[in-house]
Amino acid sequence: MKEQLKDISILLVDDEADLLTMTKARLELDGAQVQEASNGEEAFELFQKNQYDIVITDIRMPKMDGCQLTQKIRETDLKTPIICMSGFSDYDNTEILKLGATESFCKPLPISDLIDKIMHHTQASA
Repeated sequence: MKEQLKDISILLVDDEADLLTMTKARLELDGAQVQEASNGEEAFELFQKNQYDIVITDIRMPKMDGCQLTQKIRETDLKTPIICMSGFSDYDNTEILKLGATESFCKPLPISDLIDKIMHHTQASA
């Protein structure tokens, strides 16, 4: 396995436990350092305490959704890339980008495509 994501620190946020576990495991196999959160509130607490190269968040979640999380992050951090993803959302793509997301896409996305997006956005922000 190539370590394309070596030394990339990722905050991965999703309320679907199985998807979170599988995605985290796969990204770690590729060399990433992944911290997970199951909702936006938990993710924002982690974001305030740690530094990440990229945030990948689901949109529909309890407590604080991914768009609210994006807004909260953007209040203090304008540069960390944020990728929003959802199988179904109350927001359209344009709204999500206006809130500060770097990119938005629909789930499911093949893991190889997600890795490509992570590489693209972390190299662009380096």
